[in-house]
Amino acid sequence: MKDTLNLKRFDLYGQLLTIILPVIYYCIFPDYGHVFTWETIVVMYFWVGSAQVLSCLINKFRLANAWKMPDRKGYEIILVVIAVVAVATSFMKDMLLGVLIVLLYVSPVLALWYLTITVRELLYLKKAATKDIPNTNDDII
Repeated sequence: MKDTLNLKRFDLYGQLLTIILPVIYYCIFPDYGHVFTWETIVVMYFWVGSAQVLSCLINKFRLANAWKMPDRKGYEIILVVIAVVAVATSFMKDMLLGVLIVLLYVSPVLALWYLTITVRELLYLKKAATKDIPNTNDDII
């Protein structure tokens, strides 16, 4: 249980850092507003997305099913659909551009959704560690 709690804490802190560090950088260096060009925004999207996909893969294999939130499965399915659509449209430049534009708007929603999944799992694990809750999540909303 302690290892799982540490994994979830590390997971949460890593996600928060990848989301917050660019904002902190902008606050520290406000005169360098040109840093936030479309290219750097795409790189930041890629960084946050990569961190969360890596987190999702690690949790897929390291986190017991009983500790996973029910909507984690939906998130995983959406990631697979996005990957399949990206590969399928990679040969059609106009279609791929459309997919990337959609992802520009959908990605922040996915990032927040995954962050909430992580927080809920961590809270559930903390509750289980302090109250000896059985290894089930049937009562989780």
